Amino acid sequence: MGTDVTEAVEKLPSICDIKVHSIMCIELIKLVDRVDKIIPEIESAKPRCSSGIESLCLLICGIDKAKLLIRDCCQSSKLYMALTGNTVLSRCKRSKNLLEQSLSRIQNMVPVMLASKISKIMGKLRVVEFSLNPSEEEAGKAIRSLLDGYRTGNHLEKEYENERIQIAAQKLKITSSKALLIEQRSIKKLIAQLDEGTNKQQKKQILSFLLHLLNKYGKSIASNKVENHDYKSQTVDFRVDREKDMLGTPPEELKCFIPQKLECGPDVIHSNPFIQFYNDVNTWEESSSSVNSLSSMRSLQLPDDCS
Repeated sequence: MGTDVTEAVEKLPSICDIKVHSIMCIELIKLVDRVDKIIPEIESAKPRCSSGIESLCLLICGIDKAKLLIRDCCQSSKLYMALTGNTVLSRCKRSKNLLEQSLSRIQNMVPVMLASKISKIMGKLRVVEFSLNPSEEEAGKAIRSLLDGYRTGNHLEKEYENERIQIAAQKLKITSSKALLIEQRSIKKLIAQLDEGTNKQQKKQILSFLLHLLNKYGKSIASNKVENHDYKSQTVDFRVDREKDMLGTPPEELKCFIPQKLECGPDVIHSNPFIQFYNDVNTWEESSSSVNSLSSMRSLQLPDDCS
């Protein structure tokens, strides 16, 4: 084309690598893949006018932004991405709109056959709707309730704090020592990548707070001892009453012989190896970035952009 157009930043990740917001990411991957395949044909069509070059650059920029968002959902912290779920949803919609607008402009500058292909892709773009996963949305609400408590200075009771972080961990499938360790490492990596800007410091405070919660309640989280409680601050009831879904009274053989309650699965015994695992985790509770130094949380605002 005679211009230096930046290529897409990276290849599309595997669907198996997506940690959170998988439904939105899968739809975004499909869209990006369709657009990616047609870019060589658009470049070969050589829309040399300035508006054509600009539209192609915007198209590639839209692809890059979509891929960066998908990468974040593969590599970032589950807790943080759930907390900023509405921002992720907005980023998905903006990426889709940018792709659609760029293709619409290019469609009028290329041969008829190529314009027909672009039209089909645009048809696919228009029918795509993005929405948050209900479980991840509830996890975000649980985390937000904890942040709001510290931001307003109303420190929460330990029992309530433990309940909220366990609900979030259960919804995001952070219920094993391995999953816990991966989440802790993801948060530490994000903190290490932040600079000293004001907005970055607020994000750093949030991440440090999340890491503090994982360090504080990690043993019960990794033991998968999650109790179901009413989410008092929301109208949504997290509990699933499976007994109501069953016809009649469950057989006696399905009840535990001690409390005579319906068994949901085998008990899992976690012994001393977990203590060694926890000693290996580099906790931050005594560092300057721990929750003990988060007195400025009262002025904390959630970021508008989690990129």
